[in-house]
Order: sequence, then C-alpha cells, then structure tokens
Amino acid sequence: MTIFDQINFQGVALRVKDKDANITFYQKTLGLTLLREENALALFGSLKQNRPLFTLEESPDYRTRETRGHKKLAKLMIKVLDPREIESLLAQSIKTEQVFLGEKGYAFEARSPQGDLVLLHSEDDLAKLSPISHRDYQKQADFKGLTDYRIDGLSLNVTNLENTRAFYQQLPLRLDLKQSQDQDLSVNPNETWDLEIIHFEVAKDYDLKMLAHFFTDKGVDIFPDKKETILVVSDPSNIEVWFQK
Repeated sequence: MTIFDQINFQGVALRVKDKDANITFYQKTLGLTLLREENALALFGSLKQNRPLFTLEESPDYRTRETRGHKKLAKLMIKVLDPREIESLLAQSIKTEQVFLGEKGYAFEARSPQGDLVLLHSEDDLAKLSPISHRDYQKQADFKGLTDYRIDGLSLNVTNLENTRAFYQQLPLRLDLKQSQDQDLSVNPNETWDLEIIHFEVAKDYDLKMLAHFFTDKGVDIFPDKKETILVVSDPSNIEVWFQK
C-alpha cells in the first residue's frame, strides 16, 4: 500500500465574479443542486448526494480580475449517472456550445457566465462522442435536476507539462493537459477568476504528516493545518490542492 491508496478525488472550487449569475447557470443549465450558501461560497451537490461536490467562491473585482490569455481551467468534465437527465436538460432549450451523441446518450458543452467551459456527459469513453445538430429532445416527466454525478476530470492549460504530470501522476484524477505560455497560468489562485482548489479526501486515520514529507522532499510548498485535518499544497500552476480528512 502506498500513501496515495487512501486518497479519493472529491471536487473543485472555482473563483467567480458574480455568484448569483453562476448559481443560476449551474442549476438551470447543468442541473446541479445548490446545497447551501456560506457567505461568498456556493456549495453544490445532487439530488442524491447531500455533500458538496462542487464549489463557487465569489471574489469581487477590487481584488480579483479576468485572466489575460488562457485560463488554467480549459474544461470541467462532469459525468452523470443517468443519461436521460442530460436529454431532459436539453429539452428545456438551454444554451449550449455544442451537443454530442455517444454510446450512452447525449452530452453537451456549455459555458458559464465566468467563461468556464463544462462538458456534461455519461460516457465511459469520451472519444465515442460525436458532434450533432439539434434534435427533438424528450424531458422526463419527473425531472428535477441531476440525481447523481461526479466531477469526472479536468482539462488544464499549463506552462510545464512535465512538472504537472509528475505532480499528479499518482493522484486519482483524470487530467487532460495542454501546453500554453499565457502569463496568468502561474498566478496565485486569489488573483484571477479561475480554478482555485482541487480537493481530495483522505481517511480519518490517514497520516497527513507522511504526505507532507513526501511533498516537501520534492520541493513542493505545503501549508499544514495545526489540527492535522487538512494539508494544502500548491501544484506547478499555483492551484491549491487540498487533502482533507
């Protein structure tokens, strides 16, 4: 057993300028369930999952700004358990960038008010998705939103492919990395409206000190918690990576 065997991917947090506009998008366009709001935070789950799977953090423009060039987050991928629910969303005439058809059913890409691209799908293999034009979609009579889903993966723009691959290679997260040299791909996460946190969960008895030593030995900046319930590290793009009990 390695130190990574008891680590599970939990979700992500995005910084946004307008929390209310983005809440509307993630609820109405993507079918996510708003669990609660805590000051600047909006925490989303599903009709089945009453725990946060996805978080928005509102950050005003006097301390945060638009990215110059590409964002760190190129695409957020969400996998839906029941593909019929994706068709139900499409039947509501939502605004999409592209609709696809795969082996499981429909999928679509949509862009949030903050400019973040999201792929909603039910596929085991994304290569099976083919772009299609408009169809006549059928809505489930009892549709109220996504019953269950998970963040399936991330597409990231990075300045150093090798370092980023090395950082994430043992972590349970599917990543599609794209080389780019835009100036905001390494800024601190509180400076731009972009991907802020990648969140992993660990067991209650997990040894966070051992994980901290692993990262410090590799020269990674770490931010340990005195209560030893959370360890925060920075990836090569200055995205915060949380390991939390």
